[in-house]
Amino acid sequence: MNTSERGMFFQLLCEGWADKSCSLPNDEVELQFLAAATDSEWAAGSKKVLAMFELEDGRLANAKQLEMLAAQNGRLAAARRNRDKVRKYREGLASNNGHDEEVEESTETPPKPVGPAIPAFDLFWKLYPLKKGKEDAKKAFERALKKTTVEAILAAVADQIGWEDWTKEDGKFIPHPATWLNAGRWSDEKKPGADPRFVPGTTIPYFDNGGTQAEDDRKFDQMRKELGP
Repeated sequence: MNTSERGMFFQLLCEGWADKSCSLPNDEVELQFLAAATDSEWAAGSKKVLAMFELEDGRLANAKQLEMLAAQNGRLAAARRNRDKVRKYREGLASNNGHDEEVEESTETPPKPVGPAIPAFDLFWKLYPLKKGKEDAKKAFERALKKTTVEAILAAVADQIGWEDWTKEDGKFIPHPATWLNAGRWSDEKKPGADPRFVPGTTIPYFDNGGTQAEDDRKFDQMRKELGP
């Protein structure tokens, strides 16, 4: 297309957009008028220009322009649907006397309860220095919780980690965890000089009685990340 033909073509596209069906009348005289073309310009270039349009239901339309119109109508329809959803939601709030929080809470799925024994055992297993017989230890731990508390068990382990019987010969005399639990060793009398430490503000013991507090903090934070919330 030359400059004159492109001018006529874009002028007709603009006129097509102005029509709600995005089409033009199939009439040469009207088309020349809409294209703002002189007789000589129309006679020379109308054939090329009109070749860019197709006859649809008795009117001329550009295929690309119709495609753009369909996309625009789809977006408008989606916007109307969203507007209707917002309107219905607001009406629902109004009928509920404006209790927004109650509406939101009613749509939430309540969290599933988590039994305390499982994460508590993981904490015990992380703390206990001898990692042998885990399944037996888990069963013994569940039985022990019927007789005492998690805090009592963890505090006893934190205390006994520092005992000479547990530290000499590289921990050779540390009892198996299931044996320790089955024997109720959490009730053993504390030895003089024992200094179990806990996470500040909690009853959760540190890993051991040795090392710096910063090291203990780092170990505990790592364990908490592994266990999850």
